[in-house]
Amino acid sequence: MRQVKQKQKPFQSAAYKKDVKRLIKCVVTGQEQCDFHHIKGLKRGTGANDDRLGIPLTREQHTLLHNDPKKWELMHGKQIDHCKRVLEQARYHKLLPDDLIDEALLELI
Repeated sequence: MRQVKQKQKPFQSAAYKKDVKRLIKCVVTGQEQCDFHHIKGLKRGTGANDDRLGIPLTREQHTLLHNDPKKWELMHGKQIDHCKRVLEQARYHKLLPDDLIDEALLELI
C-alpha cells in the first residue's frame, strides 16, 4: 500500500511577522520596511500561507513585485533566495526554534 504524505499545516504567527519587520531590513533597499511579502511560486508544501516563507519589503518594492514578479526577480534576484537569507537572519535573532527554520528551508529546496 502506498503511503500518502500528510500535507503540513502552514506556520502562522503574527508575532513572527512583526519581529521580522522590526529586525530585518528590506531585502532590496536595506531600508526599514513596513510590509511582509509571502513568496510566490512554490509548487509544493504549505505555499504562501506559511509565514516563514516571507520577505520584508518596502511598500514600493512590494507593489513592484506584485505588479511584475518576473521583472522584479530579474532585477533583484529570486524570492526564494531572499527568503533563505531572511530565515538565516531569523535564526541569528532567535525568532524561531531551529527545527521550524530548518523545516521552512526544506520547502525552498
